[in-house]
Amino acid sequence: MKIIYIDLDNVVVDFPSSFGKIKQTTLEAYKGNEDEIPHIFSLMKPMPKSVEAVSFLSKYFEIYFLSTAPWKNPSAWSDKVRWIQQYFPEIGYKKLILSHHKNLLQGDYLIDDRKANGTSNFKGEHIHFGTHKLENWSKVLLYICEKENIAKPYQLIYKNKQELTVNTFQKDIKNFTYLLEQKLHQELFPEEYDFIYDSFWDAKDRKNGKNPMKKEYIAEVNLKREAMGIYILKIGENFKDDSSQIYCKKLIKEELNKYYENN
Repeated sequence: MKIIYIDLDNVVVDFPSSFGKIKQTTLEAYKGNEDEIPHIFSLMKPMPKSVEAVSFLSKYFEIYFLSTAPWKNPSAWSDKVRWIQQYFPEIGYKKLILSHHKNLLQGDYLIDDRKANGTSNFKGEHIHFGTHKLENWSKVLLYICEKENIAKPYQLIYKNKQELTVNTFQKDIKNFTYLLEQKLHQELFPEEYDFIYDSFWDAKDRKNGKNPMKKEYIAEVNLKREAMGIYILKIGENFKDDSSQIYCKKLIKEELNKYYENN
């Protein structure tokens, strides 16, 4: 079973949620060093969907909580233990690791909102919580589920049924559009699929950059491509050109827009 390490502060723990429970004079006295306020970690609430998300992941991964406690705030160490006991009594039982050197831990993923304290040197994958596309637990779950081929917990990923329906519809449209593009490409540019029928010797020639097709056929194909504004077809395993694919995508997009405008 793969291992996931999960940071606490601003990942599963909502650090700012404690500010409303602390006197303003205390906040001002510790401004810039709020994590050194005695027992501040006992006042924090979980991040939205964090408890549910971690519970879901625990079905597929070995979960450990990996956090750094302020060196000048001894109460933080014990408060973090109590926090885990309160919100993750079973999943987090004896699975809290407090360290300033997270790179020493071996595992597959580290979900952390920062690169500090060894995170940037973690040997597995750092899932940078709070960044673009990984800004919350819904996005993190979506990323991990897609990467590990795990059935998505839609009730955690999407806000409501409407958002799920819209997302599913968008994916269906995307898949349908892709199929149209591929079908059009095969019809307009069959020469790009000639290799399917190559003999052993034809394939060898094509690999070496030599077109095994007749010269008349090549000239006719290239004349057509040039008239359409597409690069002349070249042969060789290192040659890559997607101009014909781009042409089909543009054409399909234009036709779909015309259809929606007239219906």
